[in-house]
Amino acid sequence: MFGSNKKITKIPLIVNVNGFVIYLSLAAAALFFALAGFGIFHTYSILRAEIAYREVKTENKKLVSTLKSLKEQVKNEAGIVEVISRLETDLSLHYGISPTPDEIKKQSIGGRSSISDKARMMLGSPLEKSIAVAEEDIAGNKRQVDFLKTRLENIREEADRQSNYFSEKPSIYPVLGRITSDFGNRFHPVLDGYLQHQGIDIANAKWMPIKAPADGIVVFSGVSNGYGNLIEIEHKRSGYNTRYAHLAETKVKVGDRVKRGDIIASLGNSGLSTGPHLHYEVRRDGKALNPKHFLISPESNVIID
Repeated sequence: MFGSNKKITKIPLIVNVNGFVIYLSLAAAALFFALAGFGIFHTYSILRAEIAYREVKTENKKLVSTLKSLKEQVKNEAGIVEVISRLETDLSLHYGISPTPDEIKKQSIGGRSSISDKARMMLGSPLEKSIAVAEEDIAGNKRQVDFLKTRLENIREEADRQSNYFSEKPSIYPVLGRITSDFGNRFHPVLDGYLQHQGIDIANAKWMPIKAPADGIVVFSGVSNGYGNLIEIEHKRSGYNTRYAHLAETKVKVGDRVKRGDIIASLGNSGLSTGPHLHYEVRRDGKALNPKHFLISPESNVIID
């Protein structure tokens, strides 16, 4: 009996696991994964918030720098506008033009803001609103500068007109000497009677150079009856004509342009003349005027009345 080979059968161990324990295990696992997911999400959110904060901070630095630059630009441009405005006033007064009133100058600043600018002013951050205001100020300065530039161009045109007028207005002695006969009714030494003297006579030595008293164009150069050798110059922009009679010789021809101070002839006694002198006339619209009103005294540089 002890030597027999008898097989021993193993009985499997069966463990009964309580369902509640399984539920707790699953719940714990779910909670672990939930907490892990929340931690990851929270960490990700913190990282995103940090990145966004840094971006906003960088953007704000840019906006602050932009605003500072714009404010400096507004300040500089406002100073330039003020200088141009004063220049416009001074030049206007100098040339006898009414200066532009300050309220008109300020009206030129106004303009329409774009929809995006209006949106930034209403809905933007404080920095964006300030930048929008500064940019509008810059646009206003530009509009005022453009307005003043146009105004200065008008003044320049008026200055040119006045310059042309005065450059062609007779104003200097055509020749220095002694006035031997005034403008007006006088006794004519050759015709032996009282006649209207339509100019003045300036006596000096023969061949003395005679100068143009203003810019103009020669419209006559030749012999004309009792005038003898005669030159007539048209000063078109001022509306005057001047005549120079009893010349020894003429040095210009019809069509020549002359400038104030150019030598146009030599003093003589051609025509009805009793001695060397210049008969000088100033006319406007065909009417003879007293040349003394157009002579600047070489001693005092004032017009002789």
